Amino acid sequence: MRGRCVPEFPHQDFVVVGRISKPFGLKGWSHITSYTEPPSNLVQYRPWALGTECGTTLRWEIVESLEIREHADGFVARVKECGSRDLAREYTGRFIGVRKSSLPDLSDLEFYWVDLIGCSIVNESDKCLGKVIDVFENGAHSVLQVRGDIGELMIPFVEGVIKEVKAGTEIRVSWEIDW
Repeated sequence: MRGRCVPEFPHQDFVVVGRISKPFGLKGWSHITSYTEPPSNLVQYRPWALGTECGTTLRWEIVESLEIREHADGFVARVKECGSRDLAREYTGRFIGVRKSSLPDLSDLEFYWVDLIGCSIVNESDKCLGKVIDVFENGAHSVLQVRGDIGELMIPFVEGVIKEVKAGTEIRVSWEIDW
């Protein structure tokens, strides 16, 4: 995964579902942080692609030979060619992605976060508040991080605030610019 900073696959083909954390043991295993809900869903998705940050993009490499197992309250994994703690250290911080097409279909009222990023946020007065640049969990609910001409806003992704979602294009909200 060394070399030029050129994506091997288009970024939009992959969804980040986790991240490789610190090494575990001496035989090339690493702790894994799952971004899926529930966290155990991470184990179901194959093949994994490992993403390396290159500026504002991720450079992806498909990993076919991977071992993963439960450990304590999480998971550990290793690329089969990785046989030492020193080699495992080289994978620390890499994103784990899967092809978007491998994810299950959702109901009309469910959304993958990746489908919300880039959407325009429009309030009930038809004013564009900006575009979604990130979605994250704050412990109570999901939050849309929005960047626009007025700066950055954090809009809760909850019933009452979110009025309509057209995934990939627009989210209508009950939110004012000065809130």
